[in-house]
Amino acid sequence: MKEIDEAKALISNGKYREAGALLDRLIRKKESHELWYLRGLASLKTKNYDNSIECFDRAIALKKNFLYCRMKGVARMELFELEEAIVDFGNALALAPNDHLANFYMAICYMFLDNMKSVAYLRKAYALDKKKTKDLLKNFYILFFKKDPLVSTAIKENLKRNIENIKTN
Repeated sequence: MKEIDEAKALISNGKYREAGALLDRLIRKKESHELWYLRGLASLKTKNYDNSIECFDRAIALKKNFLYCRMKGVARMELFELEEAIVDFGNALALAPNDHLANFYMAICYMFLDNMKSVAYLRKAYALDKKKTKDLLKNFYILFFKKDPLVSTAIKENLKRNIENIKTN
């Protein structure tokens, strides 16, 4: 469908509000799991988390898909609804156990909850894609530790060094 491709292009180009308006019109004509998923993405990108979760729920109700579950988990993770995100990532992993990102995000949620289950999920993500896991850890370090005044310089340097020393080949 040409209009779905147009919505995908708008999302790819960062025109999330325009994509959302187009997707709303398309959904009013005829609902589909793909339209609800794309609407959820557009809402997530505009930080309208409640709407994105609702859209992902509607997509999942129409078709169980690991990507829909994973993205719902991402929305919940961004809200720091970590226990709910764990359920969503668990649903994604039940459908696609080797989904690298769901394993990584699950590890992060458990880490924030100070639960050692994080280790197993991080190891699995690393086993699935070493380079991407290292890149995700670098980004995680930058977002959460690099500028945090409550984390000492020594700990920051140690974390940075440990991430840099991760082997990817």
